[in-house]
Amino acid sequence: MFVIVSDPVGSGLVAGLPRPGGNITGFTNVEAATGGKWLSLLKEIAPGIKRAAFVFNPDTAPGGGKHFLASFEASAGSLGIESVAMPVRSDAEIETAVATLGAEQAGPFATGASVPVSDGRREKGGRSPAVSSPQSA
Repeated sequence: MFVIVSDPVGSGLVAGLPRPGGNITGFTNVEAATGGKWLSLLKEIAPGIKRAAFVFNPDTAPGGGKHFLASFEASAGSLGIESVAMPVRSDAEIETAVATLGAEQAGPFATGASVPVSDGRREKGGRSPAVSSPQSA
């Protein structure tokens, strides 16, 4: 049994969702389509956005970040928004990413699973709306 796993297929726990195979069952905590829903929410908050970044830790995010990134990029295309993938692995890289976004006036950003942003640094400057997923333990 597994609990609170974002990507049981990508993690190798099951062969597929319709037919998991073996003798295992469990619950996922966030579906892959959530990446696109985060962007749709940002578009509602800031309708004039033209560019949005998806910030994630490739070492800890499901599928190295690809689990949510695919739906984020697909949603960006349908909403007429340029999507930017920003992998980060440390607080320093988060600060650099946010500073880069601010300098480029990239607009809002969403953080992917397992990005260490709980200390509030992502909101420095206070000009970019953000959506964040719950932190993994």
